[in-house]
Amino acid sequence: DGMLALAGREGEVLNRGGVKFNAAVQDEFIASFAGVKDAAVFVTTGVGAAAGVAAALVADEGFDMRALRQALADRFGAATAPSVFM
Repeated sequence: DGMLALAGREGEVLNRGGVKFNAAVQDEFIASFAGVKDAAVFVTTGVGAAAGVAAALVADEGFDMRALRQALADRFGAATAPSVFM
């Protein structure tokens, strides 16, 4: 049905390896990017894996992912900018 449901983000302040950041600020930044309709940032974890930052987004066809990645890195830095997108 095209729906992705994220559960478990208990608040807006997330912690990635001891670095805290406000996910709502990143949600809004990504959602305001040209071609993006909606976005949600979250921290990922896996068995034996370090925490990572990911973003789920809904974007128009032809959306420029490379430009978004660069804008996120410039604005938020490598420690908290999403590196995984879905």
